[in-house]
This record gives sequence, C-alpha cells and structure tokens, in this order.
Amino acid sequence: MDKKKIIAISGPESSGKTSLAIALARELGCAYIPEIARFFLKDKPNYTFEDIAHIARLQLEALQKAKSFSNSEYMVLDSDHLVLEIWFQEKFNRLPPGWEPNKALWEIDFHVLCSPDIPWEPDPLRENPLDRDRLFQRYHERLGSTQAKFKVVEGKLEQRLESVLNHLAQG
Repeated sequence: MDKKKIIAISGPESSGKTSLAIALARELGCAYIPEIARFFLKDKPNYTFEDIAHIARLQLEALQKAKSFSNSEYMVLDSDHLVLEIWFQEKFNRLPPGWEPNKALWEIDFHVLCSPDIPWEPDPLRENPLDRDRLFQRYHERLGSTQAKFKVVEGKLEQRLESVLNHLAQG
C-alpha cells in the first residue's frame, strides 16, 4: 500500500478535537491514534517538563506503531507535535533540545485546526478555560508560518466532519 496519509487534529483545549478525530476515523474506516496525554496524566495533577517530553515520545511511538499495522489509506491522530509544541511553550516557555529537527518524524499530511467556537467542557486535565481564543490564534499563526496543509473547522461536530470530508474528497 502507498504511504498512509496522516491527518492530525489540532487546537486549543475543549475545541472538539477528540470528538472530531473519533468521528473522522470512523467515517474513513481508518486507524485512530488517541491523545496519549489523557492516559499518562490521568492520575497526575502536577506534571513536569520531562513528563510532556515523555508524552511526546509516547505519542510519536503510537503513531509509528499504528503506521506499521494500519491497512487503510488514512490515519487520524488526536494530538500531534503542534499541540505538544504549544503546550511546552505555554507551560514551560521552552522546547526540548532538538525539537525542530525531530518534528519532521511526525510526517503529518494534513492538519485540521478546531475552532474554540463550542462551549467549554470542564475536565480535570484542562487548564485554560478563558484563553482558548488566544491559543487558537497561536495554532493558526504557527500553521500559517509553515508549509503545512491545514483547514480550520467550526460549528457543531457534524459540520466539522462534513467540512473535513469535503476537503479530502477534493484532494
């Protein structure tokens, strides 16, 4: 099979990333790679820079493993280097050594940037209920400053899913 197309779902907290990633993977009949941070930080309210670096390694390993087992054309990633990069910068004001060269390992073909235009949903792992618009702008600016292919999605889950599927159908 040809190279799998990796679709990464990005955006600020509580912007519908996981719901969209699951729905998109189901619709495409492809592999879904969950956000590792959800599992790693579940019972760890206080975390360190090294914890996020470990999460980044685990997330990349999960992606690489899924690539070797998936038979479908697409893979949907519910967290990528961009989410981790902005998290590192927001929380610790720095990136791990060698971050820039290593992010090429992610090989993301298409980013879906989720707008925070849906209601905030409380979650013990979320930290920025009042800052989603500013964080969304950081994501948008970062994607815009690269050669990354991306699409901003807004509205309810059904609208977001339809928007992504239409975009993929257009090639």
